[in-house]
Amino acid sequence: MNDEGTNAQLAGMLAATHTQWSAATNGSQSAAALEIASGTSVMAVGGWSGDPVPTLQQFIDDVHAGRISYYVEAGRGVGLADFASTPAGQEPRAGGALAFHVLDVMEALLSSAHTGAAVTITSTCERPPPVHLRPRYSDKQDGTPP
Repeated sequence: MNDEGTNAQLAGMLAATHTQWSAATNGSQSAAALEIASGTSVMAVGGWSGDPVPTLQQFIDDVHAGRISYYVEAGRGVGLADFASTPAGQEPRAGGALAFHVLDVMEALLSSAHTGAAVTITSTCERPPPVHLRPRYSDKQDGTPP
């Protein structure tokens, strides 16, 4: 688990959601930290020690039904926490359009693997700009970290 539970921007973003699950994330420890920080329900994908909960189909159904707002990639250096500072009026980097397209691609891959036939992917999304892997200190005139 990285700093998901201590990231105030991420907690605020999750607290502003109005879905059954503000987010889904890998494992129950990361989910618990996010729940405490945001005061929202967070789905633990893989449960405890990799339990197959929820199943892939259950997760797909929850996404299609609009029950999950975000997916937080826990345990990696760049994840949703790094995308939380979206300028006002813009689609979040890890927002609904991108999530739906990723899900569409995943379902097409599964279907193609199951049937052995090509599957047309019908969704599209705008490619987000690159993620800055270092803080951009130039946003402040004095050059100090934000």
